[in-house]
Amino acid sequence: MDANAHNLVADIVVLGGGMAGISAAISAARAGCKTLIIERRTSLGGMATTGLVMPFLGVFSKGRKIIGGNLDYILQTLKDNFPFSVTKLAFDPEAMRHTLDIIADNYQIDILLDTWVTDIVMRSNTVAAVKIYNKSGAGIVTARQFIDATGDADIACMAGIPCKVGRDNDGKTQAYTLRFMMGNIDANQAQPWLNERDKEKGFLDLLETYAKRYHVPILDMHFQNFEVPGRKDVLVFNVPRIIGIDGIDGCSLSEGYRRARRIIRVYARIMRENVPGCAHAYILSTAESLGVRESRRIVGSYILTGDDVIQGKKFADAVCGNCWWIDIHNPQGKGVSEMVGPKGGHNDIPYRALFSDQVDNLWVAGRCISATHEALASARIMPTCIATGQAAGTAAAIANQKNTTASLIDISELRRKLVQDGAIITGINLCDGHPPC
Repeated sequence: MDANAHNLVADIVVLGGGMAGISAAISAARAGCKTLIIERRTSLGGMATTGLVMPFLGVFSKGRKIIGGNLDYILQTLKDNFPFSVTKLAFDPEAMRHTLDIIADNYQIDILLDTWVTDIVMRSNTVAAVKIYNKSGAGIVTARQFIDATGDADIACMAGIPCKVGRDNDGKTQAYTLRFMMGNIDANQAQPWLNERDKEKGFLDLLETYAKRYHVPILDMHFQNFEVPGRKDVLVFNVPRIIGIDGIDGCSLSEGYRRARRIIRVYARIMRENVPGCAHAYILSTAESLGVRESRRIVGSYILTGDDVIQGKKFADAVCGNCWWIDIHNPQGKGVSEMVGPKGGHNDIPYRALFSDQVDNLWVAGRCISATHEALASARIMPTCIATGQAAGTAAAIANQKNTTASLIDISELRRKLVQDGAIITGINLCDGHPPC
């Protein structure tokens, strides 16, 4: 790829280089398509890298593996190159950042980082091109197929596909989180205290005292924390929780980052002044990306519902499974407002949730798939996003090769190809009883 080019051409363009986007690109490139990722940040990986989100959750259920395929390939590449930076499903986000560069090189995937999509060009009911802007100035990228892995359905919205945000009754979205790492922690002392005291009223009283003293809103009820493989005396924290932020409004997001960092500074003080093993702890890094659990999602050919998840519904056009709970971080305050798991251990994600009949050559992957507020609270986690990315990339490649549309590709061929590439799909290599089918 000409680094100075303003006009680029590809078979498949993936908008967004998070875990769904890189997975889609892997599958498209593996099928022989010239593939380009356009990413607005300076590295691939999204929440797994710039968001400091780890470990991977929702891979196994009831003793069965539900997500495989590109997830396995990513983890194996990570282990091969950074063996001390990964355990079974936990990883160092910095090692993941480098791993995804290696994968892109392995598959000769072109990458445009630090690049924004400003508009699209439509021809009838197809996306013909996307307009971009970066340090080279304005440009245009044409392709035959496009995959929206922006997390916010940015491209789908530009294409006129109907979208929804948040709850149906008031539009409120789940609480967001800006993760951070602290160093110089004696984890052997700190973690037992953190993981036990979060269930005691004394810890909540402590948080309330600091909230009043430093005039910050504290909505967390515990400090969920994880050790980072390969980093001694470092913990990553899945706090602070913030509400009332609109993930598709620039001013609101800016306020969200600043508010979260104010709270993080207070949390660091709480750690140093109260938690054993943390007297000399310091803020090592703060996530570059706000943990947006929910923003805009498409209204696709099928809308996955909360009842589909709860009942563990299976579909004839299933392209992956999902086993995480409906995990709604309260949009209005503290706690989790609903937490219900799929009956039987997993539900399916149907292919029809990845596209709209209104646009022939556009798929979505990740947390902007067609789902209700409740269903998205289950399907938003990274392994499921990787799986929907693999499905979207494989489908786009088939459409490119067969000169057909998203709604007309052969579902049987798609499912066979996904399983051939390691994906786990109900009715083929995943049963309601025990595999193999």
